[in-house]
Amino acid sequence: MAIFDNFDNIGEEIEEFFEGLASNFSSKETPDGGWVKSRIELAELKRQEKELLIEIGRLSYEDNPAKWAQSKSLRQVKQKISLIEDDLQRVRTARKEAKKPEGAACSTCGAYNAEGTKYCKECGSNLLAKASKFCIKCGEALVPNASFCASCGSKQS
Repeated sequence: MAIFDNFDNIGEEIEEFFEGLASNFSSKETPDGGWVKSRIELAELKRQEKELLIEIGRLSYEDNPAKWAQSKSLRQVKQKISLIEDDLQRVRTARKEAKKPEGAACSTCGAYNAEGTKYCKECGSNLLAKASKFCIKCGEALVPNASFCASCGSKQS
């Protein structure tokens, strides 16, 4: 879905482009200059009309959902949306967990070491010794003098 993230506001961007284009034309410079401005104004008014009708419909539906024949279909769509959102959240969580290296961070240098390792593979520090500071948000061991947690990024006080 990331490929579509850049298309969220494409309609608005196209309208802004044509508004800018139309502002460069005056009816003196080209016979179509006024026509272009009118088309842009018409498109903007139709967009506003659509937004207002959507809002009126939403308010009317919320006022009395039972009177609308589409209520059952809307409930089914909302249930499907909820299921898909839950699935996506599970995937996000699984991806986040998959990116997390196994083992623990060295309290001296911050390098990740495999579970059960006694000494850090990078600096040789004893990994079984208690770390002096832990992240206030996620509980991971902090590198000495760390201002931010290397695991979750939260600011340390």
